[in-house]
Amino acid sequence: MLTTQTQSQNAELLSKPAFTIRPARFPDDKPHILSLLRAFVAWMPQPPEFKTKYLALFEEEVESLPGPYAPEFGGGLWLAFLPSLANGEHEGRQEGKAVGMVCLKSLIMKRSIGQSLPLNEAAELEDAVTDLLKDETRLKEGGKRRKKSCEPKRLFTTVETRGLGVGKRLMEIVIEEARRFGYEEMLLETVEKAVEAIKL
Repeated sequence: MLTTQTQSQNAELLSKPAFTIRPARFPDDKPHILSLLRAFVAWMPQPPEFKTKYLALFEEEVESLPGPYAPEFGGGLWLAFLPSLANGEHEGRQEGKAVGMVCLKSLIMKRSIGQSLPLNEAAELEDAVTDLLKDETRLKEGGKRRKKSCEPKRLFTTVETRGLGVGKRLMEIVIEEARRFGYEEMLLETVEKAVEAIKL
C-alpha cells in the first residue's frame, strides 16, 4: 500500500513532465543501472544472505554490460527517467532520476551473465551456432524448428513511481523491440511478489 507521503510524491510527479525512456548508454549509465538493481534486491522478499549473494551477482553483471543485452546479440536495455522531486530540480543529468529499467535477452544465449564466471562472448556465440545447426538438422529430418525465443529481464520500477505507467511502457517497448528482432515468443521468469510484472 502506498503511504501518504508516496501518494503526495506521485501527485507532484503527475504535475511534472512525463517520464522518458531511452536505450542505456555504456559505460555512462552503469551507476543508474546498479542503483536500480540495488533497489530491486532491497525490495525482494528474500533472507539477507540470499540478497547479499544476489547483489554480488548484479554488481558483476553491471561490470560486464552490455553483455548479452547488446543489440548485436539480439538484446537491449532501456532506462526510464523522471524529473527529481528535490526543489523541482533535476538530479545529475537533465533528464532526471532513473526510476525503472528493463532488458531484452535472446534465449539462444544460454549462459546467464549473472553467474560467477566472467561472460565469455565467444563461447556464447559458439553455443548459438551449435543450436542453429541442430535446428537445421531437425528440419532435414522432418522435425520442427524451435521457435526463436527471448525473455524480458530485470523489469523494475522504483516503489514511489508505481502506478504511473512506467512499467507498462517499459514492457511495451521491450515487446516492440522483440518483434523488430524477429522473435516468435517471449518467456517471463520472475519472483511471485512481482504481481504487476506478471500481469503485464
